[in-house]
Amino acid sequence: MRGELFPLVHGVRHWTDTETDLCKRLEAHLVRRRAARMSKLLELQGPPAPVEEQLCLPFGDPEFDHGEEPPQRPAAAADVQLTWHEKGRVRTRARAILAARAAKGGLAHLKEVDRQLIMPRLPGVRLGGPQTEHAADELASALADEFPWMREAVAHIWRGAQRSARDGLGLGFGPVLLDGPPGIGKTHLARRLAELAGVPLVTIDLGAGSEGFRVAGVTRGWASAAPGRPVEEILASGCGNPLVIIDELDKGGHAQGGDGYKTSAWNALLGLLEPGSARRWECPYYRLRFDLSRVCWILTANDTRWLPAPLLSRMRIVPLQRPSRGDLIGVVLREGERRGVDADSLELLAERIRRSRGELTLRHVMRALEELRTAEERGCLH
Repeated sequence: MRGELFPLVHGVRHWTDTETDLCKRLEAHLVRRRAARMSKLLELQGPPAPVEEQLCLPFGDPEFDHGEEPPQRPAAAADVQLTWHEKGRVRTRARAILAARAAKGGLAHLKEVDRQLIMPRLPGVRLGGPQTEHAADELASALADEFPWMREAVAHIWRGAQRSARDGLGLGFGPVLLDGPPGIGKTHLARRLAELAGVPLVTIDLGAGSEGFRVAGVTRGWASAAPGRPVEEILASGCGNPLVIIDELDKGGHAQGGDGYKTSAWNALLGLLEPGSARRWECPYYRLRFDLSRVCWILTANDTRWLPAPLLSRMRIVPLQRPSRGDLIGVVLREGERRGVDADSLELLAERIRRSRGELTLRHVMRALEELRTAEERGCLH
């Protein structure tokens, strides 16, 4: 389906007409009918009288109206003008038609503001990312160069992206769980993938809160009612395959909101990570079925021992090790050049990494690189 829109919402009939479109069509229809009626009346009246007779007033003074154009036969629709009041009635009729369509189409239960978000996506959404196998190869090659200590994770993404591109579906791969110690670049890999592929990025950090509503949303009736972040991003961007990062999955147990709503990120993910159920996933907020089967999921964890088996069975688990000093130096040189940091400053930082004896992580290196860039911008590097 390369180049085609991907169907997003199930069970909803859609029309492409806006209120403005309907008003124009209704006004044109009304004008045509009036013009036809006027033409018919003129035909019944017969041919017009000679010009001399038309110019003579009842008083018999032919000079009184001399010089004015004689009455002309209406030029069909061009001579028909609608009043402001009539145009207002047309607008009322157009809105009634739209309301009836919404009721028949399956959106009547939504508020107007929510309908306005849904309706533009009813024809479908685009799928971003590589559209050819060659583009998928280049994407994977760039990731492998930047993250050599994560080659197994990159290989999983590459294989999925190849298949997806072959089918004309943009970026796509099965859910993958990056299992490794903190600070080794798990989240950085996901962000870089979204950047290279050109797809929207959604980040949900379960370390900051284990609530499931950010993943799946909350049904109407609760104070915290809202759609989940993936659905929210798809409707906003019009892209059906955003990259969703679930950070610190091992901290996403059960939680209870201030309004008493019980939620679990783990439970919310079960239906979204299973392709069959994701294809017709029902949003609790909109109460509509969305096809979320093209969403790309990267999940991270520092410890998978306490994760439930049903959740683990839905993901490819990739164990990761810390990057070597050589890997970290490569990141410094590559990222520093990309950010415009002076080459001599980068070499000094690389030398510090070579000589360091303590344990270094990618997080430490990226922080040092950012401080170096900031110092250069301020002109206070000595």
